[in-house]
Formats: sequence, structure tokens, C-alpha cells
Amino acid sequence: MDSKQHRQEGNSKYDIEKINLLLDKYWACLSSVEEEEILRNYFQQEDIPDTLKDTAALFRFYAAQSEQALNSEEFDNRMLHQLGTAEEGILQKPRQKVLSLFRYYGRAAVLIVGVLVSAYFVKNEYERSRIQTALVEDTFEDPQKAFEETKKALMLISSKFNKGKAEVEKMAVFHTVEKKVKNIK
Repeated sequence: MDSKQHRQEGNSKYDIEKINLLLDKYWACLSSVEEEEILRNYFQQEDIPDTLKDTAALFRFYAAQSEQALNSEEFDNRMLHQLGTAEEGILQKPRQKVLSLFRYYGRAAVLIVGVLVSAYFVKNEYERSRIQTALVEDTFEDPQKAFEETKKALMLISSKFNKGKAEVEKMAVFHTVEKKVKNIK
């Protein structure tokens, strides 16, 4: 029996069921390190059933990636290039990131303040125009009734002015007496 035929017999229904159970545990993140090693070894074989070819490709990719040596500068540059945050191959300093975020949030805050101030002025202008409109509108349908109400209001104001005039006349007398007293000294 050659090794290829032995491997095919190794991919028996029992082995595939066992691999499927291990895969279920693996995808549920419940597999142990030993079980993951069994899966890695299994998927390094050449003759994998068609139902598991996609999974085998994924495990082979993981194996290839883990074998790559990580030269720190090369890795940093490759990651920065992929992320699009490289500035001529140099990592952005934390202070620059903070300043960048500060500028971004500062612009947003200025925009919000501008909208709030605009809303405040628009609201005040609306209130002012509403008050002016209310002052201009007639409150009486009958002109005679409006005249009588106006006459009453003016009489009330006149009476208050007359009381005030009497008080001012008393003050004028007091002021005259005060001047005379100052002149005597």
C-alpha cells in the first residue's frame, strides 16, 4: 500500500467527522491548543475533501503568515501603508494625533455654536416682528368703540399726570424755600 492510498484511507468518514467536530469547536472559540494543532496539521495535507478545501486554504494562509519574519521597520511601514496613516514612513506622534483630533472637534464645536447663535438671533427677530405685527393690528371692529376706549385710556393718563403735576408744584415750593434759606446764610 503506498502512502497516497494510506492517506486516502486516513481521510475516512471517521476522520472527517472528527475534523468537523474540531472545526465546530474552533469556530465557537472552544477548541484547545492541541485541537487547533491537529487542525493545522490536517489541513497541511495535499488530499483534502472538497467540502473542506476553503477551510484548508484559510489554515494554509494562517500558516504562511505565521512563518513570515517580522522585520519591525518593514512591518511598521507595511502596516502604515495599509492603514494610510504613514507620513513618509514615520509613525504619527501621539501629540500630533491629539492636535489633529482637537482641530477636528474644534471645528465641529464652532459649527455648533454658529448654528445656536444663528437660531437665537432668528428667534429674536421672529419675536420682534410678531410683536410689531400685533401692535399694528386693530383690536376693535367698531371705530366708535375704539374711540371711546382710547378716550378712556387718555383720561386715565391725564389724571395721573395731574396728580404728578401737583406733587411737582409742591417740590417747586420746597425748592424755592430752600434757595431762600441758602441766601440767608
